[in-house]
Amino acid sequence: IDLNSLNNEWVQIRVINSMGQLVYQGQTSDKSHSLDLSEYANGIYYVQVQSKDVIYQNKILLER
Repeated sequence: IDLNSLNNEWVQIRVINSMGQLVYQGQTSDKSHSLDLSEYANGIYYVQVQSKDVIYQNKILLER
């Protein structure tokens, strides 16, 4: 996840599955963050990045 536009702010990162369950939560102030989704089942997931001012959300399709 590229976080360059957030200027080293602390952000909350969440991954939510298609059933609305929180499957990952973390924090970082780094300019990038890697998520290892290898243990997750195929399907649709939503990645949310929340700073103090804004929430970004992106839908991803995990297929192997």
